Amino acid sequence: RISKWIDPSKNLNVLIIGIDRGSVPGEEGYTRSDVMIIASVNVEKKKAVLVSIPRDTRVTIPGYGTEKINAAHSLKGPAGAIDIVEEISGLEINGYAEVDFEAFKNIVDAVGGVILHLEYPILDPKVGSLPKGDVFLNGESALILVRSRNLPRGDLDRIENQKKFLTAMMKKVVEVRDLQSLLRVLDAAVKYLDTTLEPDLIFTLAEALQGMKVEDVEFVTLPGDDPVPAAGQPWYYILDKGETARLF
Repeated sequence: RISKWIDPSKNLNVLIIGIDRGSVPGEEGYTRSDVMIIASVNVEKKKAVLVSIPRDTRVTIPGYGTEKINAAHSLKGPAGAIDIVEEISGLEINGYAEVDFEAFKNIVDAVGGVILHLEYPILDPKVGSLPKGDVFLNGESALILVRSRNLPRGDLDRIENQKKFLTAMMKKVVEVRDLQSLLRVLDAAVKYLDTTLEPDLIFTLAEALQGMKVEDVEFVTLPGDDPVPAAGQPWYYILDKGETARLF
């Protein structure tokens, strides 16, 4: 199902999926995707674009009708999520990388955590609290940051926090100049990924992308709007199809 990617002059498109397994005790099978990000990497140019897809994006899932995009994974697994993302983006997705809560925490700890400046505190009864100011984030506290939607614009503000966190993580990894040290960090992190990308390919990419600057990674959110629904109707993020087509 996943296409082969072998041409460094063409973009490598990977769907990064964060799933909410671990939020409901005893839950089994496919769960909803809490985070969906398309990472499009041009290895030759050492540039990348990360496109965040709001979890409430309205889509049509064959056989199920109108749904939020985060339902695609729970209904049809990673293949279903990829199908929908290919449909709305027009891109060919070459692979996916999936993490649940435990894997995310382990990966952050493998990298050694990051320091991030928070403009406002996070006070979320569902996921936890973080103070305002410069905060050291280990795996546990980073999960609070990337999960909390108890924010003025809900999921859209959460996506902004996720972008800040990913930027800080990238800076931490980019600062590892010694290739062997970088590969050791990656080796510690990769074992927690559920991915179609072979470890050898991940290490080859890391070597090829050495010297890449964080400024060469662009973060964007899928263009659209989240209008207040009529009473009793579900809340959707509505894609701006023209702007989405232009973006991709």
